[in-house]
Amino acid sequence: MNNKKTIKKAIGIYQLITGIFGIIILIANTIALGPSYYNEQIVMLQLILGIFLYGSLAWAGYSLVYEYQKAFKMSVSIQVIQIPVFEIKGLLYKFSASAFLFFGISEGRLIFHSTIKPIDFAMTTNLGHEHLYGIYLVPLFILILLIRLKKEIRD
Repeated sequence: MNNKKTIKKAIGIYQLITGIFGIIILIANTIALGPSYYNEQIVMLQLILGIFLYGSLAWAGYSLVYEYQKAFKMSVSIQVIQIPVFEIKGLLYKFSASAFLFFGISEGRLIFHSTIKPIDFAMTTNLGHEHLYGIYLVPLFILILLIRLKKEIRD
């Protein structure tokens, strides 16, 4: 049982740290783009949404570390929304605080990426016409760990 609590706290600390760094990186990138970026309203909307999502991730981690009620549900939910990536007719969605491993399909080809990219975030429409469907593997792994921990703690 003690080992399970250690794993749960480690996941919580990971979520807390990646959530905080996600906010910092988003703000830094927005400042670096400056006011000359193509559409300031879209940039500000993405920044606000990104801060909300990475803030939710940090809060889920904090809640998991300190064993708040509903911490597991929040952690599981935030991991679920980090897994999928898609771009369909210019609509792009990607949100992950651990975008290190990616597996997907683009224009009929299988893709696997491994990078040192700490965060990946975009919710926008763009002029791209690429079709991309994929998943981030690290959030999927964390989700599986959380579900197994919850099941074992209940048993």
